Amino acid sequence: MGWQIEQKTAGIDKILPAMRTDVALDHPSTGQRIIIDTKLTAIVTSGWYREGTLSSGYVYQIYVYLRSQVGRGDALADHAS
Repeated sequence: MGWQIEQKTAGIDKILPAMRTDVALDHPSTGQRIIIDTKLTAIVTSGWYREGTLSSGYVYQIYVYLRSQVGRGDALADHAS
């Protein structure tokens, strides 16, 4: 997976984190891709208004995995879940 970068600045590759999923399941004949990212830490944490909520960093991470790949010429990535 790669970041959508139109113009790179010097050194950007040294500071951007790598995007690597744990599991990607592709089913080309149905046009489906499922991305699975596992965590070895607790994904539920105390929230502002409730006792248990998903850790926002993990939600943002999977969102970036999915949305950053759209429109790059990979039909499976365009409709991944």
